[in-house]
Amino acid sequence: MRSMKYSYLFKLILAFFICVAMSSNGFAESSANVWSVSSLDKLWRNGANLGRIDKAKRTYLELAKNEAESFQIVIDNHGQPVSQGHFSITPMINTDGVVLDMRWHEVDYVRTGSASYATEHVGWWSDILKPQQSEFSIRGNRIGAFWITLTASADQPAGIYRGNVEVTIDGKLHVIPVQANVRKFKLPKPGNFATPFGVYAKFLSKHYYDNIKPEECLSIDNFMRWANILDEYRMAPKNIGFEYRQINFQENAHGINVISSVDLTNLKNTVGVIQNKVPPYSFCIYRMASGFTIEKWLKEKTPGKTPQDVAAPVNKILKEWKALGFRTDQYIYGFDEPKAHNPELIKFIEETYKYIKRENPEVKIMQTIGAPAPKLAGLVDIWCAKLDVLSKPFFQERKKKGDTLWSYVCISPTPPTANLCVDEPAIDHRMLVWHARKFGAEGFLYWAVNGWTDWAGRNISKDLPIDATNPIDYRDHLMYNLEWQNMNGDGVLLYAGPNLEPWRSVRIEVMRDAIEDYEYFELLEKLTAKVKAIPIFQKSNGIRIVRAAENLLTIPDSIVKEHNEFNQDPTLMMIRRREIGDMIEQMLNILEDQDYKKWVFYKRQNAKSTDKNIE
Repeated sequence: MRSMKYSYLFKLILAFFICVAMSSNGFAESSANVWSVSSLDKLWRNGANLGRIDKAKRTYLELAKNEAESFQIVIDNHGQPVSQGHFSITPMINTDGVVLDMRWHEVDYVRTGSASYATEHVGWWSDILKPQQSEFSIRGNRIGAFWITLTASADQPAGIYRGNVEVTIDGKLHVIPVQANVRKFKLPKPGNFATPFGVYAKFLSKHYYDNIKPEECLSIDNFMRWANILDEYRMAPKNIGFEYRQINFQENAHGINVISSVDLTNLKNTVGVIQNKVPPYSFCIYRMASGFTIEKWLKEKTPGKTPQDVAAPVNKILKEWKALGFRTDQYIYGFDEPKAHNPELIKFIEETYKYIKRENPEVKIMQTIGAPAPKLAGLVDIWCAKLDVLSKPFFQERKKKGDTLWSYVCISPTPPTANLCVDEPAIDHRMLVWHARKFGAEGFLYWAVNGWTDWAGRNISKDLPIDATNPIDYRDHLMYNLEWQNMNGDGVLLYAGPNLEPWRSVRIEVMRDAIEDYEYFELLEKLTAKVKAIPIFQKSNGIRIVRAAENLLTIPDSIVKEHNEFNQDPTLMMIRRREIGDMIEQMLNILEDQDYKKWVFYKRQNAKSTDKNIE
């Protein structure tokens, strides 16, 4: 009996060591969790916020033609490292074998510091989207993540597409089924929402060549790699009109340098390439100085800086611009962010704009401003109001009188007002455009997507590009180290990859979705007007449908009330978006069918579902 007992014990011990050996060779089952989560869920590197994020084992998305939609795959190995992982996708195909484009990026993290505004977490936030690669590893006490984007082309056949995401960890395969419904309608491209976002050649040349003069080191083709990527996100490079232009100066009789000649020939390879891809008024022909600079001129009585002197270059630039045949439905970027309460400053601006309009009455002047400026009414054509003043009566009145409204954010206003900070919820970025739509803004401006050369205390040309051994720390960024404010992520929506390769961010992806939301509203508004114009719709059930459509075109306070009052839960916003999509399809059916007796009011039964992940 004793020998049998020891023999049995020996077999148990032997079996244990065999299992351990098999585990070390990758044959044991992985204990990792692999989930699908929404694109509106930002992740913390340590996974501490996973408990409150909706997770699923499958994904369902809806998108129009000419639209992109994203989701995330999250890998949680319970704090244990993953040394060998493999990520792949199977083609998204419909029943006819047509493929829907699906691509992925590995998610990386950036470090934030304590901010001047309230934030849920100080530390590592998901933001960087690294280039597509299949093999991956995860360090201990971290979660892994991948960002997946589905893109429907302009002629993508409508209908259901199916595919899989496959993640292999320690020899075990995890499969996340993906289903996408491509709607029958197409979003216009270029769209209707002006999106001037700055991508600066000087930041690129400083980073990659340690030279602030891009004309000496950065080719136009390399600059255009960055300008063109904005087109993927329905954005326009607002400063493209003054990059690579050649302006010559000469000293006048009073010893003041004035413009002697202008050569915009290089712009054929920049503006000429971009101008037909973007909505009207997407970039500036000329940019004036800042309001701060004018105040300095006035205080120091700087020679050669009268309103007439300052207006003169604009007229020279416009003359050459027109001669080269560039589109004139762009704008002059007015004096940036002047203090509206300074009467001497506002008078200077008023006189300068009058000189510009005298020579070029058709040109549009865009004014960034943080407060009403009644003295400039009638001279400013596009009021780019800071987000927290857009709803003020002055700007709403200018809208009624025919002026155009835009909104913008920069290093202010800060959360709880919506902005583009790394350390605020992704729904905040989406609400930037919903807020704009609610208060009649037709565009959104952002100062820069590549403002990384403001990093302090680093040899920028060597410490970047970003890689796993040199993580980005926003505590070193100039916009974090302002005397009056600490802000994480201002001016950085694209990261500098190796070999002049743009690396995307979570925030720029979410902004694209917000811009596409606007196009849903615009499309429904136009279709509703067409249906209302049908003579017999009054005698049919069409009245009810039109009223329902018009109701969807309003944005209720339950979704967004003001710049700092909006629903942090994206469910209502996503339901609204889906209902708008459903109504667009119904309006198209009405216009195509013309059988008004069959008009019925349709509302999806599963109204509470969203395009967040579902079980």
